Amino acid sequence: MHVQTASLRAMITELLASRSKIYASPSLNGVNENFGNRINQKMQQVMKKLCAACKVEGIVDEEVQRMTRRGSGGGTGEKGQKTKRCKVKEEPSEQAKAEQEDY
Repeated sequence: MHVQTASLRAMITELLASRSKIYASPSLNGVNENFGNRINQKMQQVMKKLCAACKVEGIVDEEVQRMTRRGSGGGTGEKGQKTKRCKVKEEPSEQAKAEQEDY
């Protein structure tokens, strides 16, 4: 049973990690609106059914929570709030400044 649970967890982790590739599939054009939310919900539903058929519960929710906390949850924080992303203005290097002054 342990090998089965570990295998299911590994498959679910890989599927969740590769969602953007799945969303980009040409067969899902038109369905992937709203940033793939419908596809994501359907994927989770299918994964939960697979886990239930194998008599293993909670893996999908655990992995979604873990990935959200880790920061790959589409920009949402632990509490479901959008995280702010700041643009960092890069300062030109000393060499670039010297080249601009030469002109």
